[in-house]
Amino acid sequence: MALPIWHNLTIKECLKALKVTPKGLDEKEVERRQRKYGLNKLPEAKRLSRLAIFLEQ
Repeated sequence: MALPIWHNLTIKECLKALKVTPKGLDEKEVERRQRKYGLNKLPEAKRLSRLAIFLEQ
């Protein structure tokens, strides 16, 4: 399935494509999507120590 060109869609078309309402998702749908896709969280980047930053300069 091809991804929509989001910036060309109306709000109604976006809502329909994402299967949501203007009010958002209900609790059951949130839980279902979290089980399917996981939490909406970016992985934390590994941080360099101050010593490593200094040595890389």
